[in-house]
Amino acid sequence: KNKKKNTYTTFKNFLYLASSYAVKHEYGLFPQHEMYAHGIINLIGGLFGTWPGGGVITHAPLADQAGSKTLMFVWICAGITIVMMIVISQVPYLVYWLPKGVLAGIVYSACIGMFPFQKIKELFLVDTKDSYIALITLVCTTVWGIFEGIQVGVALSIIFLVQRSSKPHCAVIGRISQSRAYGSIRTWTDAITTPGIIIFRFDGALYFGNTEFFKRAVQALVQRHRRLNKPVYYFILDCHAVNDLDSSGVLAIDNVVKYFKQNRILFILTGIKYPVLKLIKRSHLKSLLDHQHIFYNVFQAHMYIYCRTLIANGAITDNNEESFPKDYVTEHGVNLIQFDNIDLDALEKPLNEAQKQSMKKWHGQEAMINVHPLEKVKKGFQLGRTIRKVQKKNKKIKK
Repeated sequence: KNKKKNTYTTFKNFLYLASSYAVKHEYGLFPQHEMYAHGIINLIGGLFGTWPGGGVITHAPLADQAGSKTLMFVWICAGITIVMMIVISQVPYLVYWLPKGVLAGIVYSACIGMFPFQKIKELFLVDTKDSYIALITLVCTTVWGIFEGIQVGVALSIIFLVQRSSKPHCAVIGRISQSRAYGSIRTWTDAITTPGIIIFRFDGALYFGNTEFFKRAVQALVQRHRRLNKPVYYFILDCHAVNDLDSSGVLAIDNVVKYFKQNRILFILTGIKYPVLKLIKRSHLKSLLDHQHIFYNVFQAHMYIYCRTLIANGAITDNNEESFPKDYVTEHGVNLIQFDNIDLDALEKPLNEAQKQSMKKWHGQEAMINVHPLEKVKKGFQLGRTIRKVQKKNKKIKK
């Protein structure tokens, strides 16, 4: 049991040293390579019943202080160690009478430079939760031991990670003045919003841990508008920050879609990434969300809504191309999307072929582009596969 604890503690220290020196000297670190190296040396040592290897903890700080840059330092240390072992075996009482404080002083002088005082100070100023984890871990390590302190630190990190992901940041966004970008209305106080349209950005993966928070946030926004007597016609969910979706997230979106249908609100998704879109295609959501509910960005969704309002008012005809606007906001910042005297059934009614062709001719916008997000089949960039392809091509060229 003690050997297992020692192995775990040694590996954590081993990886911490590697990462700290990688940051200090600005070179890349591959944790899997470190694990392979650590496993191989302990596999060989385990055949002879040795303790887990961890000599790097002592001589790595010395090598860094000495300015060593190559592995020659390791060979020199190994040679000196062998010589000293031979000398001590011949003269066993050479270091016997030295107090233990001498060894403690050597280890202290070697490791004191590893303690990141400046980083700890910056941590307390930047992130309060991480500073709590560092402080509690330090106290537990001092009172109980290294292994117990590491366990407490890992447990607290997992708890705070779950807490953060269960309630991710979200915001109601609006269009930033003099641009086509969108940002939080709290950050950009002069952001342009459209009465009757809620744009909600969810900054996190939608999974089983935060689906209830997501549904409560959506319902709270709608109910807030209802209490203020503000009608809601469209709800746009900006998914640019949603990197992943699981089965619980699919059910959450399904519940939201049904909630909007009960309240006669049209639902639109924008900025869907491939991993999320792939799950939507595989699930039953594809039958609930068609080409009129998914767009590449929020601006295209607004242009589509603007087009639907103009079609409902009869302002757009098939032959009047001059009536096709380029933007839904004028140069003076006036929002042209108006829902006055518009029947919601006209907005929900599917477009005919002539109206679809009219929207494709719409100059200056891409609300109905040729390749719709639902029709996109190309995957995202995959680093490992790309590297393997390049290596194969290089081998062929060399041959």
